[in-house]
Amino acid sequence: YLLTLEDIAERYRDILAHEGIRLEILTTRGSVQNLELIRAEPRRVDAALVQGGVGAAGEDEGIEALGSVFYETVFVFVRKSLGARSLADLRERRIAIGPQGSGTRALALQLLTGNGFELRPSEVLPLTGAASAKALADGEVDAAFFVIAHPLPSLADLFANPDLELLSFRRADAYRMRFPFLSSVVLPAGAIDLALDRPERDVSLIAPAGALIVHESMHPALKNLLARVAREVHGGPQLFAPAGRFPSVESLDYPLNSYAKRLIESGPSAFARFLPFWVAVWGERLLILMLPLLGMLIPLFRLGPPL
Repeated sequence: YLLTLEDIAERYRDILAHEGIRLEILTTRGSVQNLELIRAEPRRVDAALVQGGVGAAGEDEGIEALGSVFYETVFVFVRKSLGARSLADLRERRIAIGPQGSGTRALALQLLTGNGFELRPSEVLPLTGAASAKALADGEVDAAFFVIAHPLPSLADLFANPDLELLSFRRADAYRMRFPFLSSVVLPAGAIDLALDRPERDVSLIAPAGALIVHESMHPALKNLLARVAREVHGGPQLFAPAGRFPSVESLDYPLNSYAKRLIESGPSAFARFLPFWVAVWGERLLILMLPLLGMLIPLFRLGPPL
């Protein structure tokens, strides 16, 4: 469950390679740019991982989800000297929220606006990753947002810094009510470093779910294959989710593909469990084609005994 997004993309590429399909991985600034690429005409990408709450389904006709696949948890580190106990305490402070095009920035702006912030450009800085962590450690910013699937190893130095602390979302249920795409999770005391007891207490956090989305024009067989690969890549235990929690039909901004829904709710078909992908595809299609034929034959079977 300590896979980075790069690791996840490489696992998709390796599994698809076994099926004779070449996957090209594109590195972007984040979820907002991912959506721009899959919306583009002509289309720039076929599939993308996007953060929940970044897009709106009504604005994205032609996009389908293959399921939510992991939590992208919101970590907000603040300087201890501020005595901040909630986001509202960061008003008029310098906050690193990520660059344009990133899901971190999009979510941070929603959360800060929801807390009544005016969001002056001098107070919300486009820093991210290592640059954001360094600015926070050096005192150049007062707080920093990180929206990631797991806190290690990228946030290890921040957890170890005695001048910093992780902000707890005490009103997590209120955030979930205001922003339905969010879930609440808990980072237990000692989860980061058991020996040094980091964090020192349970921390309530909020998390949108990352989703795998595709353009509806993608061939149905490839959508089915991607849905099966997502189950293999994301079905194990994750930091904030037990094995089997993902892929999920919940926390989606886009319509769920019908095959992905059946796969998540009922598991793979017998064809998919025991046959190679392309054989399974033809087997499932043949079964669908045979159903009307069986419907025509049933009346003939009834006529058998009288004849």
